[in-house]
Amino acid sequence: DATKRWVNDLISGMNICPYTDGSEMAGLPTGRVRYIVDRSTTMEEMYASFWKERVKMEHSTEKDLSTTLLIAPEFCYNDSSLFERFSSSLRASIEELTAVHVEYHPEWTKPGERSTPGNYARRSPWPMINIIRTIQIQDALQTRPTGSLREDNENTLSQIGVDNLDNMLKLRDWSGLSYNSNNPAMGTESYNMPDNLVNNLRNERMNSMDYLRNQGGQINRNQSYNMPDNLVDNLRNEHMNSM
Repeated sequence: DATKRWVNDLISGMNICPYTDGSEMAGLPTGRVRYIVDRSTTMEEMYASFWKERVKMEHSTEKDLSTTLLIAPEFCYNDSSLFERFSSSLRASIEELTAVHVEYHPEWTKPGERSTPGNYARRSPWPMINIIRTIQIQDALQTRPTGSLREDNENTLSQIGVDNLDNMLKLRDWSGLSYNSNNPAMGTESYNMPDNLVNNLRNERMNSMDYLRNQGGQINRNQSYNMPDNLVDNLRNEHMNSM
């Protein structure tokens, strides 16, 4: 499945989201990722599908269902603006109280930054809505500020290059960036990524996951956890040195 490969090789493998562990596990505490392919073609059908998944999340534990990827290959595939408006309409609902969502699209573009490599952190193989528990977002922000993560992602994706990222998306093949937890390796030769950057990406992700596991898989939500500065700043410093 293209979406699972994208999550495993790019989003998790390149540490774009440090809270994913391969394609099947994610979150704080770590739980299962639910993938659901929906063939809706109209707004009405997509609203129904979205709320069906929201209800399922409400009735599931975080361990059984940490986050949902609602994949809609036949909905607004060629119209990212309409897809964004659909996603925005969901934010006005009560769903924000217990869960938030993030939209992904093959043509997703941050306003005013059409050619920015960072866009590819949100460019998925198909239009997709990621439903995330609000409390997990709050926990994640305690360990790593959004601004820091965005900056690191921009630098990481810049090292790969827009042309390479665009080609991988068109082919739906990110195997050159694959990461395997049992045999850590990233295919750098095709994309000319510096070895020191690759090693730091791998080590940063492993250290981050070890840090979370050392919490015993449990997060005390009444206590603020501060991930060590060296884990947060490691990639940023390496990117600056590479530049």
